[in-house]
Amino acid sequence: MQGFAALAARLAENVNSVVLGKPQVVRLALTALFAQGHVLLEDVPGVGKTTLARAIAATVKGRWRRIQFTPDLLPSDVSGVTIFNQATRGFEFHPGPVFANIVIADEINRASPKTQSALLEVMEERTVTVDGVRHPVPQPFLVVATQNPVEMDGTYRLPGGAARPVPGEAVRRVSRRGGSRWMCLRGATVRSPRGAAGDRRHRTRSVRWCGCPGGCTSPSRCTRTRSRWPPRPVVTRRCGWG
Repeated sequence: MQGFAALAARLAENVNSVVLGKPQVVRLALTALFAQGHVLLEDVPGVGKTTLARAIAATVKGRWRRIQFTPDLLPSDVSGVTIFNQATRGFEFHPGPVFANIVIADEINRASPKTQSALLEVMEERTVTVDGVRHPVPQPFLVVATQNPVEMDGTYRLPGGAARPVPGEAVRRVSRRGGSRWMCLRGATVRSPRGAAGDRRHRTRSVRWCGCPGGCTSPSRCTRTRSRWPPRPVVTRRCGWG
């Protein structure tokens, strides 16, 4: 048991050296990997969710694939398809992007529920059934699914089974409490250790909550910040983050 705890601590330390500012999300993501669960993150694009999955895959020396969910995505684009090979005069299975150790299902709620359900079997059974033939996926296997806030246009609600990937659902709650929002406001929070050591700008930059100087009616949804970089005070505002 002590050996497992030491191994988990080393894995978390390695991932935290790349993904800065979210140690709790990293810990819960690794917990989902050890418990054969999955992770669901709800946030806007561009906050380092892909970097988190890539860091975990590199840490466990596994293969990672990314699926960009769109309204016209088909279930066969996720699981794979059987194609007739004229050279061998037989059918061959071409695996889809789910055949990897770490699978990033980006913006999963942009696809139709029929396409979303293509992930349910592989998430639970660790196998994909195509034309009556079962194909196992590599182990370890972890799905890191991301979804946009439901207030954004072009989104579908997730099915009940996909919306609660135990135990990774806790990561989604952490994200909604503002952890990923703080990650966004720090600018280049997700970067390599070499880049973090050489970039002095991000070391001196600091941000704080504005206290709604613009008179926002919904303080919890306001993300107006003031930065000390560049030297001239700069005020930026990003709203509608769910």
